[in-house]
Amino acid sequence: MRCPVCLNESGDKLVEEYFDPVGKKKYKIYFCQLCLVQFSWPFNNPGKEWYALFSSSRSYSYESKKFNKLLKASLLGKSLLDIGCGNGIFVKKAQQKGYDALGIDLNKEAIDVANSLGINNVCCSDLDGFLISNKKKYDVVTMFDCLEHMDDLNESIVKIKNILSPEGRIVLTVPNSKRPIFIKRDSFDYPPHHLTRWTKESLEIFLHRHGFKVEEMDVFGLTTWEFSRHLVVWIIDFALKIFKVIVFKDFKNMKENNLTKYLESDNINNKGLIGLILNTIKSRKTRDFIIQLFRQTLYILTFPFFYFFKLYYSLTMAEPGVTIYAVAKNITFKK
Repeated sequence: MRCPVCLNESGDKLVEEYFDPVGKKKYKIYFCQLCLVQFSWPFNNPGKEWYALFSSSRSYSYESKKFNKLLKASLLGKSLLDIGCGNGIFVKKAQQKGYDALGIDLNKEAIDVANSLGINNVCCSDLDGFLISNKKKYDVVTMFDCLEHMDDLNESIVKIKNILSPEGRIVLTVPNSKRPIFIKRDSFDYPPHHLTRWTKESLEIFLHRHGFKVEEMDVFGLTTWEFSRHLVVWIIDFALKIFKVIVFKDFKNMKENNLTKYLESDNINNKGLIGLILNTIKSRKTRDFIIQLFRQTLYILTFPFFYFFKLYYSLTMAEPGVTIYAVAKNITFKK
């Protein structure tokens, strides 16, 4: 197996296998013992249409802990390009800080949301399309939680290096592969959503190999919610399975929790209390409200337990945070 990150052709170790229930596709996840990255095989980004189905246009909101690490620091230059800008909130904050900031994103709906918020210095484009019409050099290029989605990350980092000004900076965040995992990993941390998993060591190796000197690297974001949500998601998932078995007598498809196709069916003839419940929750808005209420109740009930769980990991792990943050300078190696 050839590592798609460092192109090493030997030394990869199988970590686990995964079946994507959406794309109905099997994946294998390997660990490269040379560059220390975990990568999936096949190694293919599912495309913007796939993400449009599962990503909210408003999901890329302003996250103070993540973005303020850059915005609170001294200005690293005057011009900034945010790749994967989502609804443009960070671009707007960067402008307020004094940057001449621009953002690009593949999600047209997210760009439309940005425009509706009065943020017009964003455009719907991939990096290649943007570079065709834009030859400007940037002092800072930011990519928040983008690298793990890329299947052309080596080519993209070279392109980014070329549009950076001399000694310009790239600012990255990626999920921390070493973060504490309660019960199991989130489904979004598997392919084809995440194609790679990173640690501080593997990210620094990657950046150095492409001519960047890491100036700052941090791991942060260990919250009580990060632990409790794993249990809450598992409980909700289990509850939906039980609900479907009891109401629809569907043992065969128990693992598929898509209640929408059942509730929209014309074959539901339940009477009495069950019929009343089904008629009530046929509205997706009502279902979302009930699940959200259930989720918040579970968060409150489990908070004391997970507070001590968080404290335990904070004391026993060196870098327990959820997110890796890195600032790296564009340099030229001397021959």
